[in-house]
Amino acid sequence: MNRQEPLTFKLVDMTEDELYDEIAHIGDDFASIPSDGGSDNDSDAEEETGDLQEDMHVDVLENNSGDEIIVSGSDIESPDEWDSDDLARLATLAQKCKNQRPVSWSNLTSNMKLPADFVSDSGLPRSIQDRETLNPYEAFNLLFTDDILNHIVFQTNLYAEQRYQDTGKPYNKTDITEIKTFLGINLLFGIKKYPSYRDHWSTSADLRDPYISKLMTVHRFGWLLTHIHLNDNSTIPERGSDRYDKLYKVRPLLQFLLENFQSCLQPHEHLAVDEAMIKFKGRSSLKQYLPKKPIKRGYKVWVLADKTGYCWNFEIYTGKVGNETEKNLGARVVKSLTAQKW
Repeated sequence: MNRQEPLTFKLVDMTEDELYDEIAHIGDDFASIPSDGGSDNDSDAEEETGDLQEDMHVDVLENNSGDEIIVSGSDIESPDEWDSDDLARLATLAQKCKNQRPVSWSNLTSNMKLPADFVSDSGLPRSIQDRETLNPYEAFNLLFTDDILNHIVFQTNLYAEQRYQDTGKPYNKTDITEIKTFLGINLLFGIKKYPSYRDHWSTSADLRDPYISKLMTVHRFGWLLTHIHLNDNSTIPERGSDRYDKLYKVRPLLQFLLENFQSCLQPHEHLAVDEAMIKFKGRSSLKQYLPKKPIKRGYKVWVLADKTGYCWNFEIYTGKVGNETEKNLGARVVKSLTAQKW
């Protein structure tokens, strides 16, 4: 190399990979440079390396990942004053660092198959778009269908019959019309909030609600309130068995709603997984306490939501199984909610 020509590479703020690349370019000129591979000149190489660091005040720094080497120093000579011996010692230092280079991350994406472009239809299905009008009641019926109502009727009458077999107390069977009325009254309770549901049937004129009281008697409403069921109590799995489910009594309703939620919207490309809270302050082993949330006590629900805010998939969190806390809960929830095919 001609001493009059400036160096073709820099030393300050140079990454480790950049240094190796530059050394590779001058490797042909210094093919006889000893390495740290067990040759007889190991001690000489180490001595030269020490001289180089002492003479040039070289600082070799590594970041936390071990990916960067910075060579700096106020007493470094200008490139024009360097000779081949200086370059040889620099090459020796670089080779020694390279042999001790820590294991780096591999490119995990090189063998991964990239997802295909999103080409699926999104939005409301054609069966809903073709409707000329869709009032709130019809929209509610898309999610809370007659299949759900018929299931509630059957299970409620079944439970009433089971109670009759035990107590001998007679009962009147319910039907889908009465169940619809019962659910409608409960929705009205969310608007007209009284200290007790019985106040809507109060004999006092200032409390009595003429609209609700004429739909159903207070005794019939109370009977439905204590007898309404969603699953058969006689087949409930025992605690500790493999089939035990904390949500057994409401599982059919959750399954019906999930299927209807997914049938009423084709999801868009962008979805979000997050947690939601259903407010509840009563006694339940499923109740969660999240002090930093707007709703601090209630049932925690994992939700896969469409970009429009529509709940497309959900899973009620039932707490830890047995005495062991579930590991990698977040990853498991994301995989579970996004495993559905649409």
